[in-house]
Amino acid sequence: AALYFLWPISYQDGHAYPAYVDRQKLFELMVLMEATGIPTRFPHQSHLYRLFASKEWTAQMCLHPLLHVPLTTQVPRQAIATNPAKAATDA
Repeated sequence: AALYFLWPISYQDGHAYPAYVDRQKLFELMVLMEATGIPTRFPHQSHLYRLFASKEWTAQMCLHPLLHVPLTTQVPRQAIATNPAKAATDA
């Protein structure tokens, strides 16, 4: 079994810190390891970890009232980098 004590990141800063790795490379490694028959035991299987680490689940689950997830919106990173005030207004 495989255990990954790493933190996937997708932006330029943070790579100087221990355990911070490029998210694409980490998920690719996890998928390839699982494809060879080595199951992921920590933190989650690759398909779940990709969803949890990206925080995409909050925008999906906030629409289900029984889950009590606060209302969430998604804003593209480029919109924030280009014009933060407009991105906030459009959200």
